[in-house]
Amino acid sequence: MKIIAYFFYGVFVIEALIKLIALGKDYFSDSWNKYDFIIVVGATLGYVFALIDGFPHALLQLLKTTINTRMFKLVKRSKSLSFMFNTLMATIPALLNVGGLLLIFIYIYSVLGVFVFAEVSLENNPPLNQSLNFQSFYLAFLALIRIASGESWHDLLTAFSKTES
Repeated sequence: MKIIAYFFYGVFVIEALIKLIALGKDYFSDSWNKYDFIIVVGATLGYVFALIDGFPHALLQLLKTTINTRMFKLVKRSKSLSFMFNTLMATIPALLNVGGLLLIFIYIYSVLGVFVFAEVSLENNPPLNQSLNFQSFYLAFLALIRIASGESWHDLLTAFSKTES
């Protein structure tokens, strides 16, 4: 995958350089050329910062994946793809409302989970560990996000449903 990523990065840099040389000052008059140039600069920064030790990995990935945003150029060429993209853009506010409501529910149930399950022993319950428990609000919030995403939620359920004999 790295070889393919480097290959396409090289193709995009060469394309930007050829257009910049051929068009000169007119290169920046087209908004898509500006967009391509920003993508190439962002990817270049990502590859340069990859050489620096201690640079945040998440920011590095963000800079490297700027090349993937070039797919938005396809939107202007296809009517049906443009229609779907515009529909997605129109639904984003509603999706943000639903996401906000979900976060409120997770917040409320995190507080409730800490109140109810904070005293559950970690030693006798194998799925529970230092990162998956309800002993603090932060860990409870992460556990509920894990449950909401469907990641081994049944193991956590059985750990909390066991009764002492």
